Amino acid sequence: MSSTLHRRFLSGLGVAALASAGAVALSIPAAQADVSGFSTEGDLSIRTGPGTSYQEIGTISKDVQLNVQCQRQGQAIQGTYASNWWAKVTYQGKTGYVTRAFVRIPDAKGLGACPENTPLPSPPQPKPSNPVSSYEKVKARANDWISVGLLYNWDLYHPDRNGVKYRRDCSGFVSMAFDLKTSASTVTLPNYGFKKINFSELRPGDIVGNFGPGTEGANGHVAIFDGWANSAHTRFNTLEMHGPQMKGKAERSTRGTDEFWVKSAMRYTK
Repeated sequence: MSSTLHRRFLSGLGVAALASAGAVALSIPAAQADVSGFSTEGDLSIRTGPGTSYQEIGTISKDVQLNVQCQRQGQAIQGTYASNWWAKVTYQGKTGYVTRAFVRIPDAKGLGACPENTPLPSPPQPKPSNPVSSYEKVKARANDWISVGLLYNWDLYHPDRNGVKYRRDCSGFVSMAFDLKTSASTVTLPNYGFKKINFSELRPGDIVGNFGPGTEGANGHVAIFDGWANSAHTRFNTLEMHGPQMKGKAERSTRGTDEFWVKSAMRYTK
């Protein structure tokens, strides 16, 4: 054997010996295993981020087993459970986030947070649309949901008469009634062609509520104004979908101008 080959042979034996002794073992972190979860509601939205303002990319039926990859904090949701955690899942080829408020996880041991450096898309910005202008049309569309007493649930959707799905909460109800192209929120409604007016100017077909920045979740509410209920203009009728979640429904109500959410009024002006 040549001296070069002899040196290579001895070197190989040395590495093998060290490896067997554990001296050159590499530190490889164990991969985080998925945990199993089960959807507790039908039409559970898969979104591009941890909140209802992110785009819906799919839905999951009730009692579907899901492989939960990781979770991250986001919008608080009240559902089967109260949770601000959103689970990352892949379902029917689509990867996104579902609220854990509607996901039962029998054993969450080993479920970690999604890496913070995983970028999230920005919530979609609303685009102006062309809602119906006639109050009679708005009222007719609103009554489609009122007639069946559709239950409030801000993480689920329901179709209008044309099959377009809208979120089952107060702003989703208003978006449906005005035939907007998407479900606006109390934060984004002012961007859809609605202009602030004084309460003295209110007429049927206007909207009343708490709008704009800071009105996310339970901080905001919106209803369709359906006329004054008394001559003093301290009570008014509404067409609305109200909470609390899982208990409220779409209905015609009578409200007082002193209620906490009655902050301003708007009218569609296009």
